[in-house]
Amino acid sequence: MFKGILAEAAFKVEVLDKFAGWDEVTPPGTHPYDFAIRSGGTTVTIQTKLQRKQGGVPFMYRVPGNRGPATSYYVVETQKSRKGTDRTSGESTRPYRFGEFDLLAVSMEPATSDWSQFRFTVGNWLVPRAEQSNLIAIYQPVSLVPNDDWTDSIGVAIEWLRSAKAKTIRGEEVTPPSGG
Repeated sequence: MFKGILAEAAFKVEVLDKFAGWDEVTPPGTHPYDFAIRSGGTTVTIQTKLQRKQGGVPFMYRVPGNRGPATSYYVVETQKSRKGTDRTSGESTRPYRFGEFDLLAVSMEPATSDWSQFRFTVGNWLVPRAEQSNLIAIYQPVSLVPNDDWTDSIGVAIEWLRSAKAKTIRGEEVTPPSGG
């Protein structure tokens, strides 16, 4: 959890504070996103996550059928850190639902040892859960190399968001590691 807080701080310093033409307008309180930014009449919400480690090394995922280094994906865990249950429905409050944030920003520090390295994608492009398609899958494949699904530029990610293109990032839901 502490490293997740560092990832948020790094995002603020390394990305938002350097992103010209946009103002941070994050309202106080608890939200399913970490930051809200505005330019003109457009507001974009951003959830930040830290690329996951397993056994002290970056947790890797490879797209089925592809084995070369260019097709290697890292894994980011996309669920809320605090456990809870909805009082009305009895459902877990940990999952994110599609539409709760616009962009996902992933700190790639575990893979790069560099807190300034982030990858971005559109929230609605994330892989859905197999059993509940309105929920975002817990484990998402994230590319270190920018591609059609992931970019190292928040500006490009905002352009993707504005395009309203409907798609799902490549990859399938990753099997959770044993014991957690």
